[in-house]
Amino acid sequence: MIERISDIEYIKQISYDVKDENESVLACWYSIVRNKRLSELTDGDIARFIRQNLYLEYILPEATVRITKNPLASELYNGEIIRMISQIEDTFWKENKALCNDLLKTLVIIVNNRSLLKDHEYAHDDEKNEVFNIYLLLTNRCEKILTCQGDEVVDTKKRLP
Repeated sequence: MIERISDIEYIKQISYDVKDENESVLACWYSIVRNKRLSELTDGDIARFIRQNLYLEYILPEATVRITKNPLASELYNGEIIRMISQIEDTFWKENKALCNDLLKTLVIIVNNRSLLKDHEYAHDDEKNEVFNIYLLLTNRCEKILTCQGDEVVDTKKRLP
């Protein structure tokens, strides 16, 4: 069972060299988070893993949990996690259709319940609208990827425009 980043290293047979810790800010960050449980990672850590394309197949399920709880999940700016997810290349989604479908289920719930975004008073309406548009675009992208692949797609017929 995957609990920690170091578990992913073990599965992927990646050897971690402590000497690399001081070579860059990214290496220093990684040395700190590698022994954390996925659930202990901050929203910023999740966004950084996605931005760096590190262990996406393991990080995305946790990211999906985070945006389910808070569609504006972030550390640096509102919607940081969904913004990073939206930048993942289509080739990844085509190769990981189950992850794409799981994400799509969450996206549809959020798109159908726009009030989930409105519940967050700390974000301005313009930001909420911008993030909502990212959810819409990503929903359409996932639907297109899965439809083109001939896979069974989440029922999105009830989805609001």
